Formats: sequence, structure tokens, C-alpha cells
Amino acid sequence: MSSTSPDSFMNLSTSLTSLHLSKTHLQGKLPENVLTLPNLQQLDLSYNTNLNGSFPQYNWSSPLKVLNLTDTGVVIDPYLCRKFKYLQVISLSGSNFNSVQLSPTFLDNCTQITSLDHFK
Repeated sequence: MSSTSPDSFMNLSTSLTSLHLSKTHLQGKLPENVLTLPNLQQLDLSYNTNLNGSFPQYNWSSPLKVLNLTDTGVVIDPYLCRKFKYLQVISLSGSNFNSVQLSPTFLDNCTQITSLDHFK
């Protein structure tokens, strides 16, 4: 991400629960370690159209409840809910997720979903 070292996320307190970086002109590749914050419950990177890369591909036991990647270039795994089973709100409108066909089992593990927005 532009002007932000990916390692700077690791310096954040383990008590950090919300990270809102919407409309901050972030660009470049999404750092994989952004989701290693053990108590992160809300992640909002929306409206950073030059932010790209892939959402981390390994399994998470993160307590992530809110994920907003609206209008980003971040590529989303169609099996996202297998990784984040505590998700309640997912906003992916205008993201690269829209180009991926939804798996019939997309929401199988997301038993707590209250809001899903993936349409432009």
C-alpha cells in the first residue's frame, strides 16, 4: 500500500478491533499480514480503487465480523466464508469478486450473515 509499510500493521496493538481505511487513496498490493491482527472484527478498505492483490489464501480463525471491500481491486476467494465464519456483513460491490461466479456453497459457513452486498 502506498506510503504505508506492510509491517506497520504488525506494530499495532493486539487490542485493535476495527480498521477503517475507506477513501484513503491506498494503492498497490494488499498486505497479507493485515488479517493477522488477532482481534480484528471490522475491516473497511472500501473506495480505494487502486488497492489490488489477492485476499490471503490461507485459513483464518479471525473474529472478523464486518468486511467492506467495495470498489477495490482486491481479488476475492469465492470460498471466503470458509475462512471467516463469524462474518455478519460483507460488502463487495464493485470489487473483483463480481467477476467470480458465486459458489452454491458460498454462504454455507457464514451462519451469522445479516447483510451481503455484492452488486454494483
